[in-house]
Amino acid sequence: MPSQQTEVSQSQQGFRIKKFIKKFIKELIIAIVLAIVAAVAIDIYYEHRRAVIMENNAKAIATVFVYDSKNNQIASGSGVFISPDGKLVTNFHVLEDAARVEAKLYSGAFYRLKNIIGINRDYDLAILEFDAKEVPHVNVDYKRVAKAGETVYTIGSPMGLEKSLSEGIISNPERMSGGMDLIQFTAAISSGSSGGGLFNLKGYLLGITTSSLIGNITNEFSENINFAVPVKYIQKAMAGEDINFTEDSPDYCYSQGIIYENKQDYEKAIPCLLKAIQINGKYAEAYVELGQCYFEKGQYDNEVKVLETAVQLIPNDADVYSSLAAAYEDTGNYDGAIANYKNTLHYKKDDKDALYDLCLLEIIKGNRLEGNDYITQLADVDKGLADEMKILFEKTK
Repeated sequence: MPSQQTEVSQSQQGFRIKKFIKKFIKELIIAIVLAIVAAVAIDIYYEHRRAVIMENNAKAIATVFVYDSKNNQIASGSGVFISPDGKLVTNFHVLEDAARVEAKLYSGAFYRLKNIIGINRDYDLAILEFDAKEVPHVNVDYKRVAKAGETVYTIGSPMGLEKSLSEGIISNPERMSGGMDLIQFTAAISSGSSGGGLFNLKGYLLGITTSSLIGNITNEFSENINFAVPVKYIQKAMAGEDINFTEDSPDYCYSQGIIYENKQDYEKAIPCLLKAIQINGKYAEAYVELGQCYFEKGQYDNEVKVLETAVQLIPNDADVYSSLAAAYEDTGNYDGAIANYKNTLHYKKDDKDALYDLCLLEIIKGNRLEGNDYITQLADVDKGLADEMKILFEKTK
């Protein structure tokens, strides 16, 4: 009997062990499933949170449009609004030769330049203030630094393609080159992305992407290496730490002159531009803008004088020759105007405005053969204007 009881006891014990193992496996499977579900849920949560952060940051990325004194768009780039009162960071090179600057968000909101707060030429940064309130902006922690291997993404507006996003990693958070420390990363950017933002996955701005510095730096390494200017240099530029941009610097005076010119306040624009020239007598852009102000004031002799100097400083710029030609027209010096419109065409053969004005001037001078030649050239560029000129040509026989 004891042996039978022992067998029964062992059988019951084996059953209990099997039951325990079964229960353990069942609970283990449930735990694994719950862990997988939790992991998926966490991933979904973080992906959603990341998407929300990216979308919010994208709302603060602007397309920066740059226009010359003739209201022609000459450049565009990206910019990042860093405060609700309209402060925006972009690359300085985007603004070169600017007479008017506008910023556009993908929401459709347009803002006009109000003031230039600071510039850091070495790091290709410009801090601008636009006439805006409660504008979407990104989070900036000026003490935050990028970390090697950290996942990052860029947002910009290359060729006006808003909300263009690219993901990569930080290759080197402090790549030294030419005395500058830049953030090197792998996320793809293009020239139109200049001035866009480099962000970490928490949505903080780490730097401003730049293409102008890449050309010089990649010669030391290889192609397709991308860089951003760390946020700490934004703070330095805002604090006026760029020695090239003080109130007594030519750049500052020129910038203030442009702002007044945009507001059509020529009485204030002219002294600012004159001061820029006084400090730097070779500041060609200041001469050009001063010529435009003199034109608006009807001071044509002064207009000619400053534009003659501009041509000497920039002897191969079609637009400067065209401005000087128009100034000669304003003073009745048609020979001077014709000579400079010809110079314009030497550097820009399809300039329809120069061709059109040459036709008119040759008619005025009675040079019908030369005028007819320019009409033929104009027809290749703008048939409508050429037909208009033909009618005028016939009526003046």
